[in-house]
Amino acid sequence: MPRPARKREDILAGAALVFRRLGYERSSMDAVAHAAGVSKATLYRYYPTKDALFLAVVEATPPARLAAPVAAADPGETLRQLGHAILTAVSDEAYLGLVRVVFGEGERFPHLGLAIRGRVFDRMFPALAGLMARWIAAGALRPLDARLAAQEFVGMILSYVFLRNIMPGGVDWGVTDEAVIAQVVTVFLYGAATARGETLPAAVPPGRE
Repeated sequence: MPRPARKREDILAGAALVFRRLGYERSSMDAVAHAAGVSKATLYRYYPTKDALFLAVVEATPPARLAAPVAAADPGETLRQLGHAILTAVSDEAYLGLVRVVFGEGERFPHLGLAIRGRVFDRMFPALAGLMARWIAAGALRPLDARLAAQEFVGMILSYVFLRNIMPGGVDWGVTDEAVIAQVVTVFLYGAATARGETLPAAVPPGRE
């Protein structure tokens, strides 16, 4: 690995550790430089502000690097694979550490939440909604709002991770990740998939309920 790339990785790893331990407000560029084993001059050469550093740390987390879903004829198998990828990514401890920071300090620093939304969810949902729209057009899913369907599928996974990893005390159902995804897909498709010969009403447009 080239030295600049290795140095950048060291800085991001150190910053993730500092943000997770100290939170956003108490974290300093001095602390990050010490944790990363670099000088402040080097740190500022890569990241001139704490905001820029936080954004870069978010960009380096697995959820921000999820590949766009690939369209396939079978929603069930595709959603199982995608669900596993999402669950694994959002369970990453570095990412969860940033989420805890946002929950704890997001009211005072709203740009922290916007950073995660913009670099994770604003990328994830449109790609998945496009996949849902193709299934809807092909008749594999009932005529739902593809955007809401994407959010609802991911939301079931996020709620499990939140209760297990973020909620104080945690909620452990004693099941495997495979079992979680299998049930999420089953529940989602039970409501969203069309049955053979079934006639379904069109989805109600947002704001028209």
